[in-house]
Amino acid sequence: MEPVRKMRKATNINEFTNNFLSVNVIDKTNAEFYVPIYDEIIDDIRSKILYDELDNQTLFIAGQAGTGKTTALNFFENDEIAEKYDVKIIRGRDLFDPNDIDIIDILLMFGFTLVKDNKNLKNKYLERLQKIQKIQDGIMEEVSSKTSGVGFNAGAGIGGKIGFNFLKFFETESELSFSFKADKEFRKEIREIFKLKKNDLLKMINEMINAYYEEKDSTKRKLLFIIDDLEKLREQSQINSIFIENKFFIYSIKCKKIVAIPIHLINNPAIFGSNDIGNEVNKFIIKLKQNPIKDESVDDKEELVNIEKNKQLMRKIVYKRIENNELIEKEAIDEAIEKSGGVLRQFSQILYNAGADVRRLKGQKISKNDAVKGWERIKSIMDGTIISGERIKLLESIVDNHKPTDLDSDTFIDCILNLQIIVNQNGSVWYEVNPIIEKTVKIYANK
Repeated sequence: MEPVRKMRKATNINEFTNNFLSVNVIDKTNAEFYVPIYDEIIDDIRSKILYDELDNQTLFIAGQAGTGKTTALNFFENDEIAEKYDVKIIRGRDLFDPNDIDIIDILLMFGFTLVKDNKNLKNKYLERLQKIQKIQDGIMEEVSSKTSGVGFNAGAGIGGKIGFNFLKFFETESELSFSFKADKEFRKEIREIFKLKKNDLLKMINEMINAYYEEKDSTKRKLLFIIDDLEKLREQSQINSIFIENKFFIYSIKCKKIVAIPIHLINNPAIFGSNDIGNEVNKFIIKLKQNPIKDESVDDKEELVNIEKNKQLMRKIVYKRIENNELIEKEAIDEAIEKSGGVLRQFSQILYNAGADVRRLKGQKISKNDAVKGWERIKSIMDGTIISGERIKLLESIVDNHKPTDLDSDTFIDCILNLQIIVNQNGSVWYEVNPIIEKTVKIYANK
């Protein structure tokens, strides 16, 4: 994992531009730049974690890529949470390939994240893994306890072609990240080893949790896992496999968990367990427009107040990063807000592009026109991704109706993942085409 770049308040256009680089991370290293856009959601989740008298609890969160969910989670652990919970974070971006992931990968990472900083537990975990089965004639058989730990070749049963040493595999987080994220054949082999033994993996993880409590004294602090970045998964078959077909394994890990899920699952009751009827997903959505679908549960005046509050928070993101407000016109910020669709990463990219142009021209201040040029650069790239007839037809229907005809269609889900469609909720859930490409969609649809 790359070290976090330490930011500083901008006093000139170059510093402004660098403060909106996509690599910037707002965490406790850069806490002075944090704007609590989702404070009500975070407070609600904290309350459930702290006060729901459940040892095993799963809370789902969802937000499109770039909406600020991970930043909010970086500040989830406050003093009260830290006093009662040992927070373990699994960051999917560092460990998983979003185009290829399996429930086995997630279970293994639960185990590794739990034990990685505890030598004694780590040795117990590796010992258990080394006794996991080998494949022989398609049936799992337990490896003899006489098998040597250090030299154990877990893959020898798969045609004897590929093998790996579990000790080396789990030796460091960087080794683990490289092996799982970069090596498709490696992932394929380890899944083959465990595919019939997911229940054993689950049992082993829960035993490790019990061992953790024995060492740490569970009367003092419980475990809380945060599993981030799973909302970035792209393959529908794998999404269904993890969150619907194999949801039992996530629910059955015996601790409290906050799990990020793809946002198109927010209204799918199949993701919940049998005891979670009436549960809901905590949605990280920045509302910038009124709901175009008539919804009697929404008070128009209150909705407008909330929309303006969100715009003020987005303006604050900019003002917190600059020492001198004269570096950018308010109209330029508002232009970036309108074209962001509530996606903070897109908002930052517009501002970065605008700043980079002004910097190149040796300018001193970012104008509304510079912001327009900033989003037009994004538009020139996005326009080329919506040329298929099927996609244009879908996007046109979203422009007109704000609802798809099929929530489960691959094209619709792909449009959400690629931010061609923005998910909103003021009352009921509704959808809009990304403001940057809305005009292009209308032009293509009329051809």
